[in-house]
Amino acid sequence: MKFYVLVNSMGHEGAAATDFLPVDGSKTGEAARCSTCGRYLGLLPLLPPVRVELDTWGTEYGDIAFGPGEELLISERFWKLYGSAGLIGLIDVNMVELKKLTPHQKLHEPTPNYYCCRIIRSNAVVDYRKSGLILDEPSTCQECRLGGIVKRIDRIVLEPDSWSGEDIFLARGLPGVILTSRKFVQCCEDNGVSNCKLIPADAFSFDFYPWEKGRDSADR
Repeated sequence: MKFYVLVNSMGHEGAAATDFLPVDGSKTGEAARCSTCGRYLGLLPLLPPVRVELDTWGTEYGDIAFGPGEELLISERFWKLYGSAGLIGLIDVNMVELKKLTPHQKLHEPTPNYYCCRIIRSNAVVDYRKSGLILDEPSTCQECRLGGIVKRIDRIVLEPDSWSGEDIFLARGLPGVILTSRKFVQCCEDNGVSNCKLIPADAFSFDFYPWEKGRDSADR
């Protein structure tokens, strides 16, 4: 199975670059915790009613908008496409209230309805050794696989038979990186889903400590 990474370019690139912020005072729930070690697995989730401020950086609205936490905004158009394609992996989907819009260029279309959603945590596990993943502190829990700060990764390889079939998901051992199936990619390509940059997982890499490369060894 070939997997992909849904990337927020962070550079406001493209005609449909779109991002959002929850308004001050937004309600949040309890952060998820590992059932084995009790470690927090992510940030506090937004609770409905979800009210947001939207920024558009090109001349179009994105079908996907990225925020500061683990939620995505998806357009009503994409939500319908997602359902029609039989995709799975988005949870806690709620329509948002748009409280403020800041267009940085002139927009040529009406504002779509948006839904806020979270991404399911899969049983999929990142293979640290094959991925070249380096942590500043080793992982000690076999359930959540979380350790310290992720310093670098050369590619993303999942442990065999660990993926549980989701089309968009978070894998154990690599927080904050959104993975997708080929089926998800095909839906996006066939329908021109905007603000949706997808990179093959075996070509995805980053290095936050380039001056240290070669001095660390992968967490075993």
